[in-house]
Amino acid sequence: PPWSSDGWESVFIGNFGNILSDCADLVDVYIVDPYVIFLLKKRTESPITFFGVPLLKSSLEITLLQDLLSQDTDLFTLQSGTRLHYTERQCQKIELVSAHLSEVLPEVSDLTRVRLAKLVAHQSSILRDFIPLFLDNRVEEIFLDRPDSTVYFDHSRYGRCHCGFTIRSKEVPRLITLLRSESNLHLDRRN
Repeated sequence: PPWSSDGWESVFIGNFGNILSDCADLVDVYIVDPYVIFLLKKRTESPITFFGVPLLKSSLEITLLQDLLSQDTDLFTLQSGTRLHYTERQCQKIELVSAHLSEVLPEVSDLTRVRLAKLVAHQSSILRDFIPLFLDNRVEEIFLDRPDSTVYFDHSRYGRCHCGFTIRSKEVPRLITLLRSESNLHLDRRN
């Protein structure tokens, strides 16, 4: 099978196990840190669907992630007086969460702490659903035709694939504002 390798990496699926209800649907699975990427196909004529699931190795890590995500956002609020680019904000948030984890649970390994911090930072962003796509070197182009429609992309190995998420109409203004501020371009129907 395409997911076999010399060295196995253990992952804990937890609540995300429902996407694997029938392993016959599994086309491929691989790691794009800090995510496990699942490519599934329900029927012969249906497109391959992409799911990026947090790379967690135990139920303790799932609990830690859930606790970090449910904590007061003031704990991880950036205190910069200047406007930072998206990547800088994400890096600072990763550092804040990592430092917090280091204080609260010093026995957590550096790799686990940074992985959990990345996941928390990603989840706080309007781009949270896109981040596994952005990090995956096999994803070539990403397409969104209109709000409330399926996001799809071109995969270097499997061609046109669909995502397991859509962008709701109410999220579009935030997404456009972020893209405008980061690109310094006026976005409209022409571009």
